[in-house]
Amino acid sequence: MKIVDTLSSLDLCEPKELDAYWRSETLERLYFLPKRIDAQRREACLHDGAFRAGLRDSLRFFASVGAGELCAEIWRRLEEKSGYRVESGTLTLLFGCGTTTIYTLGEETVLCAESLNGERERLEMLLAHEFAHLVRRAGLRRDIFSSCVGERLASEGLAENFAREMVPGRPDSFYCITDEERVRWTRVHSAFLESLLEDHREDAQQMQALFACDAVQDFPVRTGYVYGYDAVRRSLERKGLTARESLTLDWHELLE
Repeated sequence: MKIVDTLSSLDLCEPKELDAYWRSETLERLYFLPKRIDAQRREACLHDGAFRAGLRDSLRFFASVGAGELCAEIWRRLEEKSGYRVESGTLTLLFGCGTTTIYTLGEETVLCAESLNGERERLEMLLAHEFAHLVRRAGLRRDIFSSCVGERLASEGLAENFAREMVPGRPDSFYCITDEERVRWTRVHSAFLESLLEDHREDAQQMQALFACDAVQDFPVRTGYVYGYDAVRRSLERKGLTARESLTLDWHELLE
């Protein structure tokens, strides 16, 4: 895994410096265009003092540890602990607009450093999450993100439970990358979500509603992450398996 660090030697305390950074070709290609971040969102972040303060915290954190070196170290430990190797692809470290955390586009994985709040364990968790996705995609040799809701639930649930095994001891909301209120809502309304998924696990009809952060609906967004986490965890416990051992299991086995 090649690591590209766009964060080194940056001073993003002033709006004009952050704006210049965001106008780079790399940021446009890997973040703004794929994530459909418009000019209004950029402008709001440029003049948001709390947002820029968070960036400063992240800059201080990475300056103290070395962003690229730390990510390479964490990645090596993930490979050692899991027994899997992910050698191809690129991991790019960048600052975005606070709209997402980590994602993969083809062979390129993007980590949005503003989501870390200067916390090493959160960095370890996010890298473990995406590591699990890359292992699963390579093992199954198919699209694990948009083929059908069943595969997406299983893939996200596995990644979250794998991260829990690699970085133990944190609350479930930490691994689901959400807040406690959304975790509670999902568990209270699990029967509703089950009815939503009835006869739709094999298609992508409910994908937007369950996983998109900008979905328009009458229930909380991103509940699919919590639902998948719980469903996979129950399945693994029944089977006596770990997430690490199950990264390439068929989704039907994981959600039965």
